[in-house]
Amino acid sequence: MCGICGQLRFDRGTPSSNSIKNMMSKLSRRGPDSSGQWFEGSVGFGHQRLSIIDLSNSGSQPMKDNTLNLTLVFNGTIYNYKELRSKLIDKGYSFFSSSDTEVIIKSYHFWGKDCVKHLDGMFAFAIWDRLSKNLFIARDRMGIKPLYYNLTDKAFTFASNSQALLTQSLDKSINPIALQQQLSLHGVVPAPNTIINGIKKLRPGTFIILNENGIVDEQSYWYPNASRNESNFSEDDYIARTHELLSKAVTKRMEASDVPIGVLLGLSLGIASYKSQKIEQFIKPILSLMQTIPVFAYLVPILVMFGFGPVSALIATVIYAMPPMVHTTILAL
Repeated sequence: MCGICGQLRFDRGTPSSNSIKNMMSKLSRRGPDSSGQWFEGSVGFGHQRLSIIDLSNSGSQPMKDNTLNLTLVFNGTIYNYKELRSKLIDKGYSFFSSSDTEVIIKSYHFWGKDCVKHLDGMFAFAIWDRLSKNLFIARDRMGIKPLYYNLTDKAFTFASNSQALLTQSLDKSINPIALQQQLSLHGVVPAPNTIINGIKKLRPGTFIILNENGIVDEQSYWYPNASRNESNFSEDDYIARTHELLSKAVTKRMEASDVPIGVLLGLSLGIASYKSQKIEQFIKPILSLMQTIPVFAYLVPILVMFGFGPVSALIATVIYAMPPMVHTTILAL
């Protein structure tokens, strides 16, 4: 992940370098590989980079395209960036990097606000258009990547986490509606609320267009389709389709990265779906290794016999092999 932040002033002022720097200090753990700032008139961007695609300096941010008069900060990964890049090259665009970041810039120039409909991935980004003097802010369909903001009559300030925004001068009082949601919805505060009155979060599947005069246009570009498929699918058909979609999801994430990737499995869907063809290649060596250790060799088969899946049995055995103090800590959680 990366960390992004920035500010657009409505009061004819210019963003403070220290203000951006303070926000970046709270984002540094999100992007330890490099950092950058960019300022132009009423707008300023900051970026903390975790290098995933195009590890060279060509992929550094904030990314400025002088030909198109666009500047971008971006957090996330665009899984279909290679396909989009080929389409845009066919349209006459040339690229100075091999990053998905630059693909977003070209996509915005070609499709405008509809660019988000062509992006398959997880993302939160901001683009400054020097010609129109518009700031375009967008978040992915499911809200995987975070984007928080503060809006006043003087400025629009945004960041990847609320801690960064708390370095700014804003209303830091508790939002009672969000507090009620936090305590009654299992720790979830739906967008646009946050626990802080002066901080909002952009809704998933939504973009905002702002100009220097403080005019704000917020639009949703995607809604989940909750309708039932009319096809007469059997249970086996649904299982096969789920396996197909899961395999495709894993494959496109593996193919998008220029660095080694890891697998994190939760105790529910992650474990239940570990037999996915791509995930299994990571899990099998771990299971094989653990079977050579005595405590795992006899406990894992016993747990499987009592209904545990192989991976959940492995996790339970790892916990069992830990010191008693660790058991107490885990139970306390």
